[in-house]
Amino acid sequence: MKDFDFPTATDERLARFQSLARHHYDACSAYRNIVDRWFGPSALSGRLEELPFLPAEIFKTHALKSVPEEEVFKVMKSSGTTSQLRSQIYLDRDTARAQSKALSSIVAGVLGKKRRPMLVIDCPAQIANRATFSARGAGILGFSTFATKKFFALNDDMSINHENIQAFLDCDADQSFLFGFTAIIWQEFLSKIDAHSFKEKAGAAVLLHGGGWKKLAAQNISSQTFGARVKERLPFVQSVHDYYGMVEQTGSIFLGCDQGYLHTNPYNHIICRDQNTLEPLPEGETGVLQVMSTLPTSYPGFSILTEDLGRVIGPGETMTAGVTHASTVFEVHGRMAQAEIRGCSDTYQGR
Repeated sequence: MKDFDFPTATDERLARFQSLARHHYDACSAYRNIVDRWFGPSALSGRLEELPFLPAEIFKTHALKSVPEEEVFKVMKSSGTTSQLRSQIYLDRDTARAQSKALSSIVAGVLGKKRRPMLVIDCPAQIANRATFSARGAGILGFSTFATKKFFALNDDMSINHENIQAFLDCDADQSFLFGFTAIIWQEFLSKIDAHSFKEKAGAAVLLHGGGWKKLAAQNISSQTFGARVKERLPFVQSVHDYYGMVEQTGSIFLGCDQGYLHTNPYNHIICRDQNTLEPLPEGETGVLQVMSTLPTSYPGFSILTEDLGRVIGPGETMTAGVTHASTVFEVHGRMAQAEIRGCSDTYQGR
């Protein structure tokens, strides 16, 4: 299964997901055993809500591959402490290329197609090993494709790198962008910087951030509070966009709008299920989120039951690759009470 253009119609999307289900059923014996035991082979041809899905935790305990070992060229790992098991996602070149293409199309809806200077609100150590990435490293490298120049705002000991920040501020560009993980931005950057040094920055910037909301929610910090603090401390930031994604489905992120809601796009789909019965829920009801991605071919991660609670709000619109598409609007409320904290920056311990 090779690289592809995203499907635009509902029936084309269903056909794509059915094709992925059959591909992984044929190529991955572990996935086939799970489908046979939990769903039955007939589910491979079902409606979107009937197609087989895997719990996110299974990628920590099973090596799930749908390609021969010699075709794996990169292993992505979820964030986690040394005492935690970490998901391992096996990528071949076709899947990695499709993920990169999808991310570019989705983010272009906010940044446009022109590359800009980028301030990474993290440390260089996160991308030191390019063969085995954590979720943080994968995010940094993925968003770096939109950068003309990349500056790290933090040193490896998480102290502020004033020289790099100044170099970013001195860039002669009408537009620029910042990227980082939510809890790290809040704990290690916004609380330490001198806001006055940013007031003379020319041009406007966009901040893209994700992960780490459980820590902020515990401090009663909402997305609105976060956005307001960013604009207070960084006056040149024009808009703030959250995104929802995971290492198990790299590339097909759900991007937030200016109003703080998340949107699906042509590369993904969202289903909300009852926590007890796992039956699909109607709009407005809170349940556990199932995320679907049209991208994974080297591993069976196209349909994953997360440990996150949320609700579908209703229909909307999103911009992808310069084209407006219908979308599903939803929001994430946080982790299930019994779920392990495993977000991209939730595992960050601070210093």
